[in-house]
Amino acid sequence: MRCFNVVYIVRYALFYMIVLFGFSCTGPNHSLKLDGRRITVQTGKMGDVSSFFKGYHYISLETLADNLISNIDKIQIWNNQLWILDKKTAIYIFDLSGKYVRQFNHRGQGPGEYLDIADFQVAKGKVYILSRSLKKILVYDDMGTFVKSYHLDDFYDFFYLTNDVALLYSNYSNNKLYNVITFDLSTERYGKKFLPFPENQSFSFPISPFNISANSKILLTQQYDYTVYSLQTDSISAIASFDFDTKEQLPDDIYKREGFYNAYEKLRDKSVVKRISYVCREGDVMYIMYILDYKYVMTKVHLSSAANQSLILEYNDKIPYIFANPIMMYGQCLVTYLNASDVLKFDKGFKSDKKNSGVLSEEDNPILFFNELNFN
Repeated sequence: MRCFNVVYIVRYALFYMIVLFGFSCTGPNHSLKLDGRRITVQTGKMGDVSSFFKGYHYISLETLADNLISNIDKIQIWNNQLWILDKKTAIYIFDLSGKYVRQFNHRGQGPGEYLDIADFQVAKGKVYILSRSLKKILVYDDMGTFVKSYHLDDFYDFFYLTNDVALLYSNYSNNKLYNVITFDLSTERYGKKFLPFPENQSFSFPISPFNISANSKILLTQQYDYTVYSLQTDSISAIASFDFDTKEQLPDDIYKREGFYNAYEKLRDKSVVKRISYVCREGDVMYIMYILDYKYVMTKVHLSSAANQSLILEYNDKIPYIFANPIMMYGQCLVTYLNASDVLKFDKGFKSDKKNSGVLSEEDNPILFFNELNFN
């Protein structure tokens, strides 16, 4: 599967990464049996760029006075369009060449409006907006006409819609004390509950747990947990669990002893993996991505043999922009983005087909990079 399948992209916020995982089979969820392998990641065993990446291409986003993007928090590619969420402003819609189409914005306090966008998804010609502050999922047609809303009974930070079932993710921060809860939109009833946690932490994290694998399966990763889960509407399984041979390790009771805020302060400068942030799988090969010592690192794992090697994502001559802000790994791509001013620091003559001059300017919208992964 190539890069341009449905891509769910969430902005990587380096500041908030924390690790509270205690090297049990499934982190805080001790009751869930591991179905796959337990693998030790050799963080010092480095591969070369060509063994991780086969090539890349980029998209320059057209820049106009009314579509300036300050942050990319999520992207979904739907109906041959890029739907780009900037939580501070709106959802901006571009075609696949980067030409601006329109924006989606119903922020307000009136009927059919929302105060915030915690997450969104386009499905079956409708736009679903999750407003955390309102505890609602609001539904519009793809041109922005309000259709209906669903009232939720607690706070949720992310969701993923499959058929008519919403997988709601609480991010350790609601009173149900489960991270994943299913909600059937057709009946407006709650169903399955997965991944319990002991206490409402009231401390949210900005990375979506949902990763869509090349075969359209939902892979889930979460804070304080080195396990990769396979999620369906009626079941969940732990398909792989990782240990990292880092300089420092964490005691297995830190989750119980520390609140998330206190743990963040204690672990700020520790040489430990803070979280498996992104994951993708094709056949026997799984890529996981994380931060270690303030650097983006990717590990390529052969699940059957547990053989693995890692790569620090840095600027290079072959695939230069793998170091940029990671948004998501999906299908055969690691998707990253970089603000125009930062791109020009590396290439003052960076080409842009959206400019009459043919050259990028500092005030332009961010550049999207689609870095093709090597699954051999």
